[in-house]
Amino acid sequence: MSYQDPDVHTMTGIDVSSYQGKIDWKAVKEDGIEFVMIRCGFRDALTGELFDDPMFEENVEGA
Repeated sequence: MSYQDPDVHTMTGIDVSSYQGKIDWKAVKEDGIEFVMIRCGFRDALTGELFDDPMFEENVEGA
């Protein structure tokens, strides 16, 4: 089953973090990805300490 509405435009995106490792951003674009959500960091569930995602800056530059 599908629904189509000429007034609605969908976009394809991905979310990335250090877990994906080094990303080939050229390949991402060639695959038709239109947006990226990039993790900047996280909070430790037990201590509440904040941590930066080590790939954040590289992912922002690449995207």
